[in-house]
Amino acid sequence: LEMNASGITLFGSQAGNDFLNLASNSIVMKTNNLKKFEATDAGVFVYGLAEDDFVNVKSDGVDVVAAGVTQATFGATTVIGTSTDKVTLSSSGITIKENNADTITMASGVITVGSSTDKVTINGTSGISIKENNADTITMINGVVTIGSSTDKVTINGTSGITIKENNKDNISLVDGTIKIG
Repeated sequence: LEMNASGITLFGSQAGNDFLNLASNSIVMKTNNLKKFEATDAGVFVYGLAEDDFVNVKSDGVDVVAAGVTQATFGATTVIGTSTDKVTLSSSGITIKENNADTITMASGVITVGSSTDKVTINGTSGISIKENNADTITMINGVVTIGSSTDKVTINGTSGITIKENNKDNISLVDGTIKIG
């Protein structure tokens, strides 16, 4: 036991490698001369087998660190994973990043899967669209399914029938049991 103006240290071994130190604004516990616990004004650290493996509980959240790399942060914005592959949860939505690209996002009632040029978007108010090569290839909006581009497409409408458009001209339509060609 050692007491002085800077604090109190309680030793657990003759070598001095195992101890508990109580000082102004801090508590530190070491085993085999490695930190296992530390509490300061900035937060609490609980260490693993090495001092670069720890959980840090602080005023705005909790960090999980392995081998010196933050693997997860829990707080107002929660991040699980590293910089290139991670899940982020916040008040503005959820994002799953894979290979350094936002692959899945969920925000404001809209789910998007894929890249900016090739993706599926499900929107609670404006339907579903599948974009390929930066063009809407399939859309499903208000009971109308459209497959193709604006000039070459098939439109299936629950109330007005089926239309096949080629070269920006309606070539075939099926409405009320009548087939119109040309």
